[in-house]
Parts: sequence; structure tokens; C-alpha cells
Amino acid sequence: MVIKSEYVGLAEVADAVGQAKNTVSNWFSRDEKAPKPYIKNAASPLWKSVEVAEYLKDRGYNILVLPNTQGKTGKIVIMGRARLGKSFFISILCENGKLYSKVFCSGGSTKTACPVHNMFVDAEFNEFFEFHSDFNTIYEAEGDNEELKQLKNEISHYVDEKKTFTDSDESEDIEITIKKIEDLVRRIKSFEKKYPGRKDSNTYLEVYLHPNAYLRNVMRECQLRRLEVVDTPGVSGSVDATKLSKANMYIIALKPDDTEEAQTLKRIVEEVRPYAANAEVVFMYKKEAVITSKKKYEEKTEEARKDMKEFEDIFASLKGAIINTTAEILNPSKNTVMFPTMDEDIPLAQELFLETMKDRMINAFNTEKAEEKAKNDFKNVLSEQGDKAKKFVIKLLEEIPIHELSEGKEEYTQSKFRSEKHERVMTNDGYRLRNNLHRAYAREVKLLDTYFSKFDDNNTPEEWKQTIIRYVYRIISKSVSSDRGIGVGTHPWEETPARTMLVEESVNADTVYEYVEGTDNGRMPIPYRKALRDSQINASDRSWMYVGTSDEEAGLKKLKLVIDSLINIKVYNRDDMVLTRYVGGLRKIAEYTLMQDIGYDESSSMEIVKKLPF
Repeated sequence: MVIKSEYVGLAEVADAVGQAKNTVSNWFSRDEKAPKPYIKNAASPLWKSVEVAEYLKDRGYNILVLPNTQGKTGKIVIMGRARLGKSFFISILCENGKLYSKVFCSGGSTKTACPVHNMFVDAEFNEFFEFHSDFNTIYEAEGDNEELKQLKNEISHYVDEKKTFTDSDESEDIEITIKKIEDLVRRIKSFEKKYPGRKDSNTYLEVYLHPNAYLRNVMRECQLRRLEVVDTPGVSGSVDATKLSKANMYIIALKPDDTEEAQTLKRIVEEVRPYAANAEVVFMYKKEAVITSKKKYEEKTEEARKDMKEFEDIFASLKGAIINTTAEILNPSKNTVMFPTMDEDIPLAQELFLETMKDRMINAFNTEKAEEKAKNDFKNVLSEQGDKAKKFVIKLLEEIPIHELSEGKEEYTQSKFRSEKHERVMTNDGYRLRNNLHRAYAREVKLLDTYFSKFDDNNTPEEWKQTIIRYVYRIISKSVSSDRGIGVGTHPWEETPARTMLVEESVNADTVYEYVEGTDNGRMPIPYRKALRDSQINASDRSWMYVGTSDEEAGLKKLKLVIDSLINIKVYNRDDMVLTRYVGGLRKIAEYTLMQDIGYDESSSMEIVKKLPF
């Protein structure tokens, strides 16, 4: 049983426990242990949901209060070799760090089996965790394999089930459950190795957590309602950066005392660099040192930066491109933060480390100053170079290569997409569109990176052109990594933003645009829901109640650009459909923004963008 808001009235409580409203009213008015109303309104008082859940637990009801995650969100990805303290770093951001450390920290052994998406939400709710995997969908058609049957049954037992994460008599059960899930993940990976031609499953843990006072202050300063911190398994081989994309900040943990560290670092940087074009990057250097003063911390930080300087030669081949000259990920020594030995008896080390990390996190989420500077530099070039600069911008966009799309016997049409009976919510859809989007985004990132990386000091020595190249790349790469559209999903169980629904919206752009165009923002959710329903998108009546719409003009503009520029591109599979209609729409809105930036009116901007390749 769940409660989906921070405050509840008698009706919501009665609904959650399956009792009459009068019964619940009698409990609250007659039982001294009952919580007091938080908002004392005689007609309809409201109680704090977490207090109600705690009270109902004594009455035998297991109620889980889910967080309200609507609002500004941020994302940090932590990667690096195993046993470098990545999980410990997350534990010192938690309100209940001891429980998190007990469950997730290895104590020196290799533990993290799959990505752990730690969702810090600045709200009152019950902490919980949930296991996700699309393995059973991928291997749906297999029949007689007994090993597979057993594996799928065990996955079904754990997948998509919310379990309380609390420091109580149940904490040992939590440890046991997490260990069983980690063992299950290792078996999934072992089984997948037998089928190298088939794509790997998207398997991960989500943990919804309260931030501690330190992190809560950072989140509030950056106006974040939710902060996702992804802890990745230790890296020694290849990195699947596509599943770690769209982050505001990348933290690379390392300890250069291993002969293989340089090559590990190089592999991470080569894979992540295209995705980190507009992100803050920190090299978290683990250094064994007892810190007893701020001066000592600064000395050890300087030592760490000197050590990291030696690694920069391995990036020499990547630094030639204009778009990489200022990339933080290729300048480790400038972006090193010393991660010292931390001891409960000497809290100064942790305080100084967190103070440094606070500044870097604020830079990652409050990007207005950096964006304003980049735009002003671009405008100065336009002012100085005039039409020459405008033509160069358009030429840059015209020469972006078109995507290579698959051929086939039967065209994959909108009707075919609709016949697949997609669900509005990612988990109910079996992660199908989410996986399509991962691959589509990776293709777009690679294409843009390859194209813009060809410009260097030799073939483009003019500073004004270099400023334009950096700005155009910044705008486009940021846009294609920023999921957006008309629809907004507000259900506490669905991902934020609701990417599956946004993809469905773009695939059905013509229908959605026809239904919502000219509708007042306040009334737009009604025709928007009808457009998706009429496009064979499935959801329960209750789920549709959580669908709203954004008042941002860019969402509607994106749909119009999809209709004008992309909807007639022939595709032969769903991957290419998602690439052209959704990711393509994200690039088109960036191109439209650039046309506006260089002075074209709306009509002219639309006409120019319509002719640009994709």
C-alpha cells in the first residue's frame, strides 16, 4: 500500500488502508498515539504522510510514502576502478549514511554488481529501493532452457517491487535482499555472455534516499528537487557510456598506484568525453593521508594535481580538436579533487573534501553564468563579422553528415509503431522505448562528435570561427541531451522526465500537434491525453490522471519541426524511428534556436531548419 503525496487527508488514508473514512477519523481523534494534523483546517485537516505511515505500522498496515519528484532535477555519474570509495562517497551524502554504508560499501572488496541509481529527493517520504531489469523481455521467446526459466522466475520475484530501506529490525533483511539481487545480477551477466550477438539487458537498482543537511543545502542552493547520483560497477575494461549519459557532472575516481591505471583512465575518458561536452568533470584522487589542518589538505591536493599532470600526455591525441580545447575531462590536473583518508576521530578531512565538492556541484547545476558568457562571445563575433558569421553558422549546420539508416523489406511506419501497443510508463512498456532511445542518443552523440572534432587549429585558424564552432556544438549537444516535449508525467513511480511518453509523443507528432494546437495551456492536458490514447498508447485511467503538459513553447515548436522536417523520412525499424522523430526533433529545436540567435525571424528560421539535413 502506498501514499503518493507529502500530506494526506482522511479520505486518502482510508483509501490506502481499505477502511471507511469514519473509522480512520475515530482512530485519529481517540487514539493518543495518533499524529496531530499538520494543517489544522476544520473542514479538511491534513497530516504528514510519513507520520501517518509510522502510526499505521503499529496498527498492522505497511504503508510506503513515495516522494514527490516534480521539479528541477540533476544527475551525477561516478565511475572508476573498484574499491576506490565510490559507494562511500555516496554514503556521506545520505541522511542515514551508516545504513547505506552497511548495505552498499564493500569494505575493500569488489561489491557493486550493477549501476545503483541513488535518488536523493528533498521531500518527506519513506526511503525505499527497487530492482529493474528488462532481461525477461529480451529473452521472452526462449522455450526449453531450464537455466533460463529459473533465472527469469527469480528476476520476476524481485523486479519492479518497492522495498523499504530503513534502519530498523529489518536492516539485516535489506542486506540479505541486496546481496541476493547482486548475486542475481552476476548470474544475468554470466548468462548474457553465452549470447554475445544479443544485446545486454538494462539492469540496475534504484534507491530513494533523504539527503543529509550538507547535500540538502547544495540541492536547495541549486533549486533541485531531485538529484540522481549513479554509482557504477568498477571499471577495468570497456565503458558503456550510453547508459551513463545526460549527466550534469561526471566524477572519475582513481588512485594512480596501479600500472594499469593510465589505460583504465584513458578508456573511461575516450568513452565519456562526447557525453561530457557540457558537464562538470571531477577527478576524485584517492590519497592515503591523515589530514589535521587545512594547510595539510591543500598541500596534499597540490601533490595530487602534480601526480595527475603526468596522465595528461595520454590525452594529447584528443586535444587537437577545437571543441576539446577547453574540455574539463581532458585537463585532469586542473580538475582534481583530493579524496583523503577519512576517520571518525578526525572529521576535518571529510569537511574540507565536501567543501571543495560543494563548489563543483554548484557549478554543475547552476550553469547560467557559463552559458551567458558563451552566448555573449558568440554575439560579439556576430557583431564584428556580420553576414560572414551568419553564413558560417548555416554552413556548419548544412555540412553535418546525415545518419545512416538501416534498409529493409518492409517500412516501419507509424501504424506499425501503434500496432505494438506501447505503454505510457517505461516499466509497463518493458523498457522498449527507453532502450531504443539509449541507442539513438549514442548514434547522434557519436555523429556530432566525429563531425565537430575534425575542426582544429590547422584547418580553422581564425579565432572567430573557433568561437562559432564551440558555441554551435554546445547548443546542439546540450539540446539533444535534454529530453523535452509537451507531455509531463507526474506519477511518483515513473521516470522524470517521462521519456517513454515523450518518445511516443514525437512518433505521433502529427496527431498530437493537431489535437493540442491553439489550446490554452490550462486545458491542453485533455486533448494531449486523447491524442496519445487515439494513437494506441496504453495506460490505466488512473495513470492518465497524472499526465499534464508543459507551458514551454519549445515543446510545441519541436513537434512542428518534426512534422515539417522529419516525419517523411523512411525508416525500417523502431531504433531509426526513435532516432529521426525524437532525437532528430531535439536537434531541430537547437538549430531553430541558432537561427533566432543570428537574427532570423520565426518564419525564416523554420524554413532554413526544414532544409537542414538529418
